[in-house]
Amino acid sequence: MVDESDAPASNELLFYNLLTSTDSKRIDLGLSVPSGNTIFQILQDNDFSDTKKKDLEVIVEDRLEALHGTVKDKDQYSYSVRDDGALLLASIDEEPNLLSIINRTLELFSGKLFISEILPDEINLLGLIRANYDLDINTVTGVIQFNEHTTRVIFLKGNQLWIVSPIINEGTKDQRFLNTVFSKILFQLDTGEVPNLDRLILCDNSLGDDAIDFFKDRFQDVDVSEFQFSEEVFDSGNINKDSISSFTTAIGSAWSASGFKADEFPNISFLPEYVSDRQKIFKLQWHGLLLLFLILITPIVANHFYTQYASKIDQLTNEVNSLDSQITSLEPTVQRYNEINNELSQIQSKLTLLNELNVGTLRWSTNLGLINESTEEINSIWLTSLRENENSTEINGYALSRNRIPQLANTFNSATLIRVTEASIREREVYEFRYIIRDFFEDEEIYTPESAKGINELVGEED
Repeated sequence: MVDESDAPASNELLFYNLLTSTDSKRIDLGLSVPSGNTIFQILQDNDFSDTKKKDLEVIVEDRLEALHGTVKDKDQYSYSVRDDGALLLASIDEEPNLLSIINRTLELFSGKLFISEILPDEINLLGLIRANYDLDINTVTGVIQFNEHTTRVIFLKGNQLWIVSPIINEGTKDQRFLNTVFSKILFQLDTGEVPNLDRLILCDNSLGDDAIDFFKDRFQDVDVSEFQFSEEVFDSGNINKDSISSFTTAIGSAWSASGFKADEFPNISFLPEYVSDRQKIFKLQWHGLLLLFLILITPIVANHFYTQYASKIDQLTNEVNSLDSQITSLEPTVQRYNEINNELSQIQSKLTLLNELNVGTLRWSTNLGLINESTEEINSIWLTSLRENENSTEINGYALSRNRIPQLANTFNSATLIRVTEASIREREVYEFRYIIRDFFEDEEIYTPESAKGINELVGEED
């Protein structure tokens, strides 16, 4: 209903008025699932690249049932296998409210309206960042999406979605929300869930420079910036660039609807099947009669060609029967081949295991030998702990003199100083330090002595 001031009395009428005011013969929409409404699971413990679709469906349904306690409708989850073999699984509890409003509006609107995509806000952000930034494979990027009442933080390793942190129920309307976001990120860094942070990107930033300065002051070694569109892919024209930052995810939805930079967006979509079917029927319209005619003449055409090629079919049938007989006679040979192949695979597995054990033992003995030699030569320095992370090694220690600390770093091929603080031990001022070592030696061949190369060559040949 419409009141006396001609203002829309419902969301449906408001949307209807917006559609009718659009001067277009066809309207394409890209919808988003608000951040925090999508649950993400990233399975990296197996390589799913070669998993069959039916097996993959079973794995996905088992994970969803374990998480939600019930079987999910197919329109409520979506998944894709990444290039690195990991499985990205996303699920929602219900379809977006905006889709329900559009469905009701279509009862009033007679124009052509197509919903191209429905993507989570987090996926929109990931696609935008991939399209506008060059992301090094070893770089860890934190992405913070601002909202009025909630905040979402995700982490990327290279250009892959790595961690989706739980939704933070504070937003720009809360005075302390920046401190809350900072403490959440700091906690993940301290626990090692996020081993390091190289870049921080703020999206939908309605606070401007205040938010940027806040995080720059607290992460002094991190590149903190507002999300920026690359001039190579986005022409802002006469639009005020300062206003673009508040509409980051809205632009991402428009890109997904238009198909622009589609390769940068993960293959995750919550477009319901009933919407796709409805739009397919709408696209056909007058083609229906032609399609019906083709269906009717199909049996006649098929019978004509069958009669014409009946003799050819008989000849091919005889050839197939002959081949079946040959295959049957070769079955014992094939069976023996499979047995030999299984035995060879077992030997190969044992050789691979032996090679891995050799590499691990030699690697650590060599690395510890380098550390012992370094601390002995430098002196006045000692280590208190050593911990191996996924792709690096963390060491902590003390030095009597500050200049001893960089001397220790110079003995390694690639080491990053994370922290240096002053401390007092037995009334003596010392310096506590922490290093992240990515590579002990430049040449990996140092871990493979001559005695182990024979195994490596044998394993390589079998592969």
